[in-house]
Amino acid sequence: MVLRYGEIFYLTARQNENHWYEDVLAFARYSAMETMIICTNLSEEERTFFVDAHALMPTFKQAYQNNTVVMVKDCINDQVEPVYYFLREFLELRETKTLRPYRSSVVSLQVIQDDQYIFKKCLTNSIDRMKRNLITGDGVHSEQISILFSDCVEYNPQDIARFANVIGSIQSSFLDKLNISFDKMYIHNDKLTQNAQLSSRLLAMASYIVEQAGRENQNMPPVRAAKSVYDCNQLGEIVFTTPELGRWSTVGGLGVMVDELAIGLVKLGQ
Repeated sequence: MVLRYGEIFYLTARQNENHWYEDVLAFARYSAMETMIICTNLSEEERTFFVDAHALMPTFKQAYQNNTVVMVKDCINDQVEPVYYFLREFLELRETKTLRPYRSSVVSLQVIQDDQYIFKKCLTNSIDRMKRNLITGDGVHSEQISILFSDCVEYNPQDIARFANVIGSIQSSFLDKLNISFDKMYIHNDKLTQNAQLSSRLLAMASYIVEQAGRENQNMPPVRAAKSVYDCNQLGEIVFTTPELGRWSTVGGLGVMVDELAIGLVKLGQ
């Protein structure tokens, strides 16, 4: 029914974040309880891509909560078992698929309501994926725990108290058990590391928490988490190569600038 009457959204089949395939048709048909995502390879060559579903974000945000669970089912291959995701996890997912020439894929997203067993199973799967990806160094930006952290930075940077509570809970309840520092949540989050504005905002928020905590509170989970993020921004060794150097040899302002900049960076701990 959704294929006939559902609202249509055009999506993008991406090779990576910067390139997409014009010869792969990707779109979704949306209704309140089910969404179908259809992809068709219109080229004469095999295509490997992931579906960028961000066009669905505004509609889904209005219709569902962030912790809504969806069952994702391959409608063409019945041998594949359904998988359960939190809705935001699925929309942030960068799972690649390969289509042969003139072949299609059809995936169904069905909203699961008021099923605590499925909710717990979905949460357990999300945590297991997060653990595995942090240990192997793979990306974690699409996992539910990471989304909670990223949303604080992207949508509520002024609410430092909430940000501190979120990163503190993640550190004490999750990362400490794995003996992993919080900076790995940042380093393996492509959404943050590839966006200069969000990275700068995160570092400023982390710096504020560390500065406000004082020496006596440095071991508290939110402060430990913030400090690990702040410390990972330290630069490596820096070499300035110039024909002038302030106090020894200078013609214009270049020598003075390099001299004072070097001294300033040392004072900042670089």
